[in-house]
Amino acid sequence: MEKDPLDFYQKQGHSCIANGEYDKAVFYYEKALDFCKSRMGKNHPKTGYFYTNLGNAYHQMGNQEKALSCCEKAENILYSYFKEDNYLTAINYFIFGDIYYDSFGDYEKALSYYEKSLEILQKQEEEYDFYIARAYSRIGSICLDMKNPEDALFCYQRVLDIHKAKYGENHHEVISDYHNMGDAYCNLKNYDKALFYYNKVLEYENNQEDISIAATYNSLGDLYQMKEEYDNARFYFEKALEIYQSQLGEDHLNCALVYANLGLVYNNLKNHETALFYCQKALTIRESQLVENHPDIGIIYNSLGFIYSEMCRYDEAIFCFKKALTIEELRLGEEHFDTAHGYYMLGDTYSKKGESKNALFYYKRSLQIMETQMEKEDPLLIHLKEVIEQCEQKCAEENLKE
Repeated sequence: MEKDPLDFYQKQGHSCIANGEYDKAVFYYEKALDFCKSRMGKNHPKTGYFYTNLGNAYHQMGNQEKALSCCEKAENILYSYFKEDNYLTAINYFIFGDIYYDSFGDYEKALSYYEKSLEILQKQEEEYDFYIARAYSRIGSICLDMKNPEDALFCYQRVLDIHKAKYGENHHEVISDYHNMGDAYCNLKNYDKALFYYNKVLEYENNQEDISIAATYNSLGDLYQMKEEYDNARFYFEKALEIYQSQLGEDHLNCALVYANLGLVYNNLKNHETALFYCQKALTIRESQLVENHPDIGIIYNSLGFIYSEMCRYDEAIFCFKKALTIEELRLGEEHFDTAHGYYMLGDTYSKKGESKNALFYYKRSLQIMETQMEKEDPLLIHLKEVIEQCEQKCAEENLKE
């Protein structure tokens, strides 16, 4: 046993986190906390540090209430002791970011914490390249989720530069960075560059059953789906799913992502029943493992709405689009462009159902938002105004018949 019990508890806790034994990590971090409180005091920075570690362990276990409580305690202790931000508060902010990003899908809050962490670390005299790279990587992922691939590419390039300088060309961290670069270029619709980076992952990753390979197969599926090469997309999604299922189990969130992607592929191939099957599988997993209004749940409800609409099952489509819209409004507010798109889809579905008055209501709500965010000459805005004009004519005709 280590001469210093605190060092022993810390090493054991970190080892358990690395091995995915989060309940054991909680045990060791709690032992470390008890030791710190009894020997150093409840307001010592080491106590704050182990609250951060305990918060991370609870986050990994899925107990976000306890995770937030621990990080809040750490924040209070560290600030009261140092009176200013330092590397320990930066790490605590990073864990806050992980909680809000991974578990709640709250991109704005997560981004705020990651940016605070990055700002502090870059001011430290000592180098904290490990956390700086992780912060840039997480910010890049949020930028992609928020449909800002230019900023994502900038962040991922910074991470790649740090890791290449530290590890060389073939290190697993660098291979992961190639994948992220591919995702950024794919979202910029620069498919040749995206393929270049995805192929580097496939070239350098020795274990072809590794999770990172599955992630790259999934991204290749995304790329071919964007190019409307649906058979190629399906091929890569199925390869990704095979690895995820064997390594993680059929009910893992990574499998849910691929189920959702396969659902979209089959919908584009006009195989709506199979599309419905996969999207419903994705929804079941996400609703069982994510918070109620997580954006990934909204995304899958939106996909289901499209599928039901194409199957002429309009009541079910409306139900799904409304569920998706509720999540978008809670997360982004009622005046966001994505919310406007949700209103448009409801208008379009009511129109197909023959309910012109309901359709007109949602079309006009969509227009109110879009007019504040788009140029008057934008083709999408012009199209929406034409749709509203046609809908108003239908409503007038229906009124005359009454």
